[in-house]
Amino acid sequence: MRYANEVETVLRSSRYREFFDHMYGDEPNQWSETLSGWKRLRFITNTLTRLRYCDKKGRNTLQIKGPPGSQPKGYLPWFQVPNRKSSGETILFGHWASLGAGFYDNVIALDSACAWGGALTALRIDVQSDRQFINVPCKAVAEIT
Repeated sequence: MRYANEVETVLRSSRYREFFDHMYGDEPNQWSETLSGWKRLRFITNTLTRLRYCDKKGRNTLQIKGPPGSQPKGYLPWFQVPNRKSSGETILFGHWASLGAGFYDNVIALDSACAWGGALTALRIDVQSDRQFINVPCKAVAEIT
């Protein structure tokens, strides 16, 4: 939350356009508390919006986008990286359509490819014991445009 707030702060500031000029790129590929400035903000943004796979040392690769099992040897879905600091947390996330909605380890994926004709998925969390997915069919982008 603290790191997301760093990005939010610059987006709400008068420097948001300058941020847009610097936010694209695949480097740096590993977190360090010593990261600063645009590199720090770029890493945070990439992690929150584009991360799917890491190596066992936690270095990310943003080029691999397919479902688990399609990645090159040596890369794991981010939520299966050994000793990740968030391993004890339940995390809900989206933006990985090829993974699909489902329960994986202690994370819950919500992306069910609505933009590609799949479904829009939500998770009922008000009743802890029955966490049910709710799906609404979507029209494919090609049908809409």
